[in-house]
Amino acid sequence: MHKMQTGPGEAGAGLNRHILDPAANMQSHLNKISAGSKKHFWICAVAVAALDQVTKFFFFALPAFDTADKIAIVPNWFYIVRRTNPAAAFSIGPENPLFYIVATLLGMAVLIWLLTDLAENRLLPVLGLGLVCGGAVGNLIDRVFVGGEVRDFIEIYYWQGRPWPAFNVADAAICLGVAIVLIETFRSTSGSATQPEKPASEMRKRPTDQN
Repeated sequence: MHKMQTGPGEAGAGLNRHILDPAANMQSHLNKISAGSKKHFWICAVAVAALDQVTKFFFFALPAFDTADKIAIVPNWFYIVRRTNPAAAFSIGPENPLFYIVATLLGMAVLIWLLTDLAENRLLPVLGLGLVCGGAVGNLIDRVFVGGEVRDFIEIYYWQGRPWPAFNVADAAICLGVAIVLIETFRSTSGSATQPEKPASEMRKRPTDQN
């Protein structure tokens, strides 16, 4: 039987379709992710986004805020507040809702690429990326449905009565997820860098002499 060879024109057309079709390009990346990695990633992401929205709804609806600006959980250190933030996490960045919506969507595309390149057969990076994705989605829901602002309710006083900018579950998940991914990346790269290379003589197998 003769194998059919693809001509240069057909190969170029296939390559052009792959580059020009974002859906096909994204699907090719998704196909590289193992079923287990997808499961852990989406469970973590959905759980974080759901927890973020539930806690925001619960704490913003507390009747105590009718008469108080903040609720002390640990006096002089940990308070529940009711704040809205038009900027990024911890009130950092420009106050432009459209900017953060577009940045979140682009960031999620990057997460899918990282999931195929970084997290293959490794649980911690998968969970780290899931935390980042879930946090991004949680804040994105606020951007779309709460007037372009994010709801924050955690306020911590860390030094001589100085408050850290109010944040939420999504912000905490993003920071934790980024930390996990960076640590795992550093461990992976440092481990491969310190691993000694085998000499060429060991790489080649010598044939066994037969009498």
